[in-house]
Amino acid sequence: MTILLDRLNKTESQLRDPEAETLIRETTAERPDAPYSLVQTVLRVGSDLETQLTEIKRASSAPPRLSRQSELSWRSVRPG
Repeated sequence: MTILLDRLNKTESQLRDPEAETLIRETTAERPDAPYSLVQTVLRVGSDLETQLTEIKRASSAPPRLSRQSELSWRSVRPG
């Protein structure tokens, strides 16, 4: 969470979309818990993305696996 909040502090000087800023301000006024929920959602999505990236890296580094159909086809063309 600290990393996310550090990133938030670094975006302070970036240009802002006035419509988005108004909507965020209005939503926060109506739902004071909105920032907490938003941070939790961002952290959950980030965690899910990291998990998927790990899976992709693991799958891409593993030797390719032949499907049963490919294995049978390969055996039929291989001599012996």
